Amino acid sequence: MLGSTGLNWLSEDCGKTIKALNYGQPMEEYHFHPTERDWGLAASWSKCSDFVGKSCKKYRAVYLTKNLGETWTKVVDYTVQFSWAYKNLAQNIRKNIPKKRIYVTRSLEEWDQKVAGWSYNVDMIKSDDFFKTSSILVPHWINFY
Repeated sequence: MLGSTGLNWLSEDCGKTIKALNYGQPMEEYHFHPTERDWGLAASWSKCSDFVGKSCKKYRAVYLTKNLGETWTKVVDYTVQFSWAYKNLAQNIRKNIPKKRIYVTRSLEEWDQKVAGWSYNVDMIKSDDFFKTSSILVPHWINFY
């Protein structure tokens, strides 16, 4: 269940029990993995309290859970869009793509990120290891569907 203020909940038993699906700050736009039940991606905007002693930067980061929201790890900052590569792929195509592959459009500029609107300073990147490494697929990409 997605809340209107970034606070969200999860039930595995049709609503008999409900648990929070956040790690301490509002999260939005969840993408659960199509085949790995406990894996998920979510986005969250930075908070000025994250920048103690530094100037505040507003940016959107993507977080990963591998245990159905019990814990979250930040995997990439300055994101515009993100998705599992497995999403909406036919089964015969999936066999050639690693389950960990994530596609992201990421801002090239590490300062206050626009909440809305277009920027040409965005690359489409992929990672097969939860962003320990990544590679650019398309430089200066605007959007993917």
